[in-house]
Amino acid sequence: MKLKGSQFLRQRLLHSTLTATPIIIKDIHADDASPGLPLYEISLLRLLEKISDDCTVEINEIGTNLRCKPGFSLEESASCMTADLAGQLAIF
Repeated sequence: MKLKGSQFLRQRLLHSTLTATPIIIKDIHADDASPGLPLYEISLLRLLEKISDDCTVEINEIGTNLRCKPGFSLEESASCMTADLAGQLAIF
């Protein structure tokens, strides 16, 4: 799924994770005085990588483009994987 802009970043990541759909987001804060992802959004992406297995997040040097390929929860029980990730991501 290809998206543009930084609106609803957390919701986009949650949807991507729950549906196991890779996303590409371009032009993140591209028109701002300091373009790209702020540190707190980068931290959210790194946290998503840590709580999921095989999740990969690629951010360009400026931080205006990102590619996220969701993975699976690190929980032992696969039956609660979706609900667990939804709860963890909804906190943000």
